[in-house]
Amino acid sequence: MSIQTFKVKRDSDFYKSYFSARNEEKKFIAKAREFFQEYNMFDCVAEYALDESLRIKFKNVSDKVYFDRQLRKEKKDGFYIFKKTSALGKAWADEVVSLIDFGKMHFTRLWCFAYIIRRGRYALWDYAGDVYGMIENDGDEKAELGDSLEEIWIGDYYKIQRESEMAEDETDNHCA
Repeated sequence: MSIQTFKVKRDSDFYKSYFSARNEEKKFIAKAREFFQEYNMFDCVAEYALDESLRIKFKNVSDKVYFDRQLRKEKKDGFYIFKKTSALGKAWADEVVSLIDFGKMHFTRLWCFAYIIRRGRYALWDYAGDVYGMIENDGDEKAELGDSLEEIWIGDYYKIQRESEMAEDETDNHCA
């Protein structure tokens, strides 16, 4: 197994694409919340997918029953899927999906395919304006990181990750 840890160079397209994807994801979340508020669904949605189809998990079974005619028969990953031809499915497409660039948004999920050899795990996150990542490949081969990624010592990677988690915990503790 090989593990590579890295910092993304700030002047690279990779860096710009990462933050562009994060901004698009934030835009999606804001539009989805507006949608659920507008259609009085906010109180019945426990979780929703960042997806082109309206996919949600209901808080209560009674909420699911109310929407039953608009739902597809099958579920995906525990989410109920609204029919694209249903009133809410069409509204979701018009009021949320049409405003989102999914190619841009999915960068944070797809970047790894350029670096994973056979099978592996990966991480990509930001802290204090920098982007860090890890690639763990099954086997001994190391990925060619290219010009955008600067390999860093694994100890430094985990030190920065701990700092990031501590800063996040501190922020969470100050919320009322």
